[in-house]
Amino acid sequence: MESMEDVEGYSYANERDRKVREGEMEEEGDSFSEISNPSELDFDEKDYVNLDFSSLEHPKDTGDEEEKEVSDTNVLTKDRLSALIEKLTQKTTTKTLKRFLMAFSSAVKIEDTEGTKKVIIPNTNTFQSLMVFAFQSMPNILLKYLTNEESTIDTTKLKKSIHILKNYISNYILFLAKLSDTEMIEFILSNALPLVNFLLYLKPYHMKFLKLVIKIWAESNTSVQLFAFILIREIAKENQKEDNVSEIYSYILKKCYKGYTENAKLMGWKNYDTIQFMKNCYIELAGIDLVVSYQQAFSHIRKLCLDLRTIVKETLVILILILDQRECKEAV
Repeated sequence: MESMEDVEGYSYANERDRKVREGEMEEEGDSFSEISNPSELDFDEKDYVNLDFSSLEHPKDTGDEEEKEVSDTNVLTKDRLSALIEKLTQKTTTKTLKRFLMAFSSAVKIEDTEGTKKVIIPNTNTFQSLMVFAFQSMPNILLKYLTNEESTIDTTKLKKSIHILKNYISNYILFLAKLSDTEMIEFILSNALPLVNFLLYLKPYHMKFLKLVIKIWAESNTSVQLFAFILIREIAKENQKEDNVSEIYSYILKKCYKGYTENAKLMGWKNYDTIQFMKNCYIELAGIDLVVSYQQAFSHIRKLCLDLRTIVKETLVILILILDQRECKEAV
């Protein structure tokens, strides 16, 4: 299996040039542009105009007069979304993925009033259906799309789809970071487990995702913490399967310990169960790799000893000064 560096160093532009030379270029409209950070992912913004939503087949009688009158190519109506989801479910292709992720990107930034929307979502029901499918079904669809007959990640497909995956994960993180509703966060995290299988290849997004999940784990209630912890644990295990990635596992231990101690400082009867749950989570994480956990524990104990020594020295200095002042007063 190829290393992560090989996958990460894959050049989308070179592959595109090769296809043009060999006559294998996909049909017009398969190019894709990253909304979140086009300069980083090297996409061409003009490619958006070739993705025509009006080409999707949809029923003539929808019962919705407002949607029947829509003819704009960049408007995602309810029936167009249904047709797109059906195509994704039946047979996932690069073109259908690009179409869906273009809509997903616009939905994540739906509150952004600056600039022109790439995709217009005309009503709330369509928006909700789009987001539910994006978070509930897309992780499994992407995993199935990238998996070969041996039930492992197909690195060839991964190389070709790396920019599509980055687009999905970047918008996934962006939307999750904006949420404050506990039920929505719990729904998203409860369906995120398939992402762990290929998240490690998506530098630097796997670290951004990990930081966000740890933050949610440290700041949420127990029901959300459970799903966040399952993700953290699986990411830790997946990282430990690769060579020279103990630093990520060490990072997980360090940040989770920090989150636990910050909550434990304010422990009371109201948050006692939460603190106990966080403690048990950390113990389970530490058991994944005892060698790395021992190094972390030794580092924490050493720091505590150094802090204690500093406090003792400062206390002794203060006591000496107080005694000197008393002696001076008695002498006077």
